[in-house]
Amino acid sequence: MPAHSGLQDNGKSEDSDLRENEEVEGSYTAEEHFNQGRTYLVQGNEVKASEAFDMAVSIDKSFSARVPDEYYIAGLILIKDPRKSNIGIHYLNKYLSDKPDKGKELAAIFYEEGFKMVVMNKFMAHVILENAMKLNPLYENDEQFYLAYSVRSANKAADMIKGGELFIRRFPQSIHIPEVMYLTGDAYFEMRKIPEARDYFKKVKDRFPDSEWGKKGARRL
Repeated sequence: MPAHSGLQDNGKSEDSDLRENEEVEGSYTAEEHFNQGRTYLVQGNEVKASEAFDMAVSIDKSFSARVPDEYYIAGLILIKDPRKSNIGIHYLNKYLSDKPDKGKELAAIFYEEGFKMVVMNKFMAHVILENAMKLNPLYENDEQFYLAYSVRSANKAADMIKGGELFIRRFPQSIHIPEVMYLTGDAYFEMRKIPEARDYFKKVKDRFPDSEWGKKGARRL
């Protein structure tokens, strides 16, 4: 009998703990729920963040207006991390859906972060720069932007060839032409298209013999 009584006591204790936890969660203020949502958002857990934000709004509807800014802040943090920059892009675009007048502002952010990302993750850099150009098509005429977008963020040889040849046609007088010609030749070489590779190496050697890239091209012939 005493053992049986002990089991009943344990059961009551567990039930009591559950009720207590529910009461604690139910006693959170709107601000506390909102802060939880902010933390989840920066962690990249949008599902949990949405649940916490919804709880805050259910208590105080004024918190609804604050949610888009939290997506913006978290997006700015996560876009810098090559492992989470895709989540950052998603957050910033979600912010834009609520604030459509912020397109040009976000385009400039994508531009800057895309440039920084090139040295860390070329694929993500290209994705970020692509978002920038969607928001501001005039970037297509920006030589530095197009160099990063079409050449320096190329993740595969085929992309490098396509981007390099587009850059050469679009900006034939650019100071970056020697570099782009050499890199295009190198991409052809990587794809085992030797005649095309030699053609680019010869062109950069003949046109820019004293440049770093001209000398590199000469060594590849």
